[in-house]
Amino acid sequence: MTFSVGHVVRVNLSDAIGNETMYDRPAIIVQGEGLDIYRTILVVPTTAVEKAGSFPHSHRIIPTNRNGLTTVSFALVHQLRAIDKSRILKILGSLEEPNLNRILSLIRQIIPEKAPPPKV
Repeated sequence: MTFSVGHVVRVNLSDAIGNETMYDRPAIIVQGEGLDIYRTILVVPTTAVEKAGSFPHSHRIIPTNRNGLTTVSFALVHQLRAIDKSRILKILGSLEEPNLNRILSLIRQIIPEKAPPPKV
């Protein structure tokens, strides 16, 4: 399978620990083009749990034919993670540009371009 930024994929996260997102679920691919030489890929997992909408770095996504989601979902940007590509079960669809741009913006909030100097 070939993956692109914005693909909505079903992933198997069955061996999570603690508060990590687990089970089979949709996720959004956020890894840039040209990095397909790696066996891992960066994804933002989603959940259908409404409470997640109150998290500061989550984004609500309405299901559409294009994105392949079947229920209102929340992108859990604070759970950004690298997974082995073998965890991807299938491509569900492709995220609409406004949703993808918002998710990428939230990633920039949690991973700043320039790090502040370390506190001593």
